[in-house]
Amino acid sequence: MKIIKVMSHMGGTEFIKSNHPERWTEIEQAIQSVDPASMKTKVSKEIKHTGKLLYSPKTMNNAINESLRLAGWKPMTEDTQMLERVEGSRGSRRVIDFAKDGIAIEVQFGKYAFIAYDFVKFLTFYEEQRINVGVEIMAMRSLTKEMSSGVGSWESAMQVLKTRPRGHPPMPLVLIGMGVN
Repeated sequence: MKIIKVMSHMGGTEFIKSNHPERWTEIEQAIQSVDPASMKTKVSKEIKHTGKLLYSPKTMNNAINESLRLAGWKPMTEDTQMLERVEGSRGSRRVIDFAKDGIAIEVQFGKYAFIAYDFVKFLTFYEEQRINVGVEIMAMRSLTKEMSSGVGSWESAMQVLKTRPRGHPPMPLVLIGMGVN
C-alpha cells in the first residue's frame, strides 16, 4: 500500500519532518509494508457483496502494527491519576495504538465513529503534555469500497475537520490516507 493523501492540521506534518524525520520514514515504511495482494482475506457476508473477497481491516492493521512495533513504537496508556472513577462504573483508560518521541499514532480501519474518538484521545494525551502531535492512518474512500461497509475514510475525516472552527482540535494532527493506487 502507499500514502495517497496527507493533511497537516496546525503544522503536524511539518513538526514531524523537521524534528523527527526518522519517525516520518518509519510511518511511511509501515504503510508501504502492507502488501495489497495478501490483504484480501475477508469473505463478505453482506448482501451487496456476498462471497466477494474484501480487504481485511484486521489483517491490514496487524501488518502496520507489526512494522511499527519492530521500529520501536509502543502503546501509550492514559495516566490513571488523571482519571476520576465515577461511582458504579468499572473505570476505563484511553490507549493510543503507538507512541514514540512525542508522536502518537492511531491505525484506524474501523467504523467512521472511531476516527472522531481518536481525535479525543489525541487531545487528552496532548493536554497531559505526553504527545506533541497525533497521526491518524486510515483508508482512502477508494480503498473502503473494497472493504466491509461503514469503514471510515480519509475523506470523511476531512469533512469532520472542515466543519470545525479554525484551530479545532487545538493541536497538531496528521491525517494519512492510504490506498492501493
